Amino acid sequence: MIQNTCKKEGCLFWDLFDKKCPQHFINTFYPEGKVDESYQVDDCAPIRTMIMIKELHGRLLGTQQAFEEQRNKMQEILKPINEFVNMIKMLEQEKRKELK
Repeated sequence: MIQNTCKKEGCLFWDLFDKKCPQHFINTFYPEGKVDESYQVDDCAPIRTMIMIKELHGRLLGTQQAFEEQRNKMQEILKPINEFVNMIKMLEQEKRKELK
């Protein structure tokens, strides 16, 4: 379950704006597969944003790592094919030289 990120007590914005913090908002979440059930979370916009960025950053790193692994595998697969193509090109060049 998602936790509240708004810390009303001790928050300078909460005290400064007389308990009407411009960074405060209420999120409504629906558990996966349960549209009838919902719960609300008191959130602080900067804190929730940083949490989301941290989560997305982790996902991005995982995606990048998977992409690099696939690229390396593809290079291993293509290496013999490229060697074969280069060999054919060299044979064609040799044949052309012989025909001249």
